[in-house]
Amino acid sequence: MTDDAVPPAVPPVPPKEIPSKKVDEDWKQRIQQERQKVEVEPVALARPSEAAKAPGAPGKGAAAPKGSDPAKGAAPKRPASRGGRGLPAPSLLGHIETLATQALMALGEVAHPATGRAEPDPEQARYIIDLLDILKQKTAGNIDVQEATAIEGVLYDLRMRYVEVFGG
Repeated sequence: MTDDAVPPAVPPVPPKEIPSKKVDEDWKQRIQQERQKVEVEPVALARPSEAAKAPGAPGKGAAAPKGSDPAKGAAPKRPASRGGRGLPAPSLLGHIETLATQALMALGEVAHPATGRAEPDPEQARYIIDLLDILKQKTAGNIDVQEATAIEGVLYDLRMRYVEVFGG
C-alpha cells in the first residue's frame, strides 16, 4: 500500500432528525375557561333549626346525604362492604364535611350521637377549626375551585359560630 492510496469513501451520516416539540401554549386559557364554567356557590352550614324552616327541606333538621353534591347529584357509592353499608367514595369534600360535623357537635349545635345531647366543648371546637385551617393551608393551589370554596366557606361559618357560642 502506498502513501498515495485514498481511503475508501465513507458515506456521510445523515443528521438525526430532532422531533419538534409540541408546546400547548393555550393551556392556561383553557383552565380559566373551565373554571368560569364551574360556578360554585360558597358552602354554608345550615343550623338544624334553619334547615327545618327551609322551603323544600327533606324533613325536620334533615340535611343532604353525606358526601352528596347537589350540583352533581348523589355521590357515587362504593360497593357494600362486609357490614353491608354502601359508603360514598372518599373525597376531600367528604373529609371537610366530616370535620365540619364534628365541629358543629363541639359547638353544641348538633347532638352527640352517643348521648343524644348537645355538649359544647370550646377546646375541641377550636381544635377542629384549626385542623381545617391547616388543611386549607397545606392544600392551597392543589385543589379545585369547588373544594377551595367549600373549605373557605366552612371555615368562615365555623369561626363565626364559635364567636357566637363561646365569645371569641
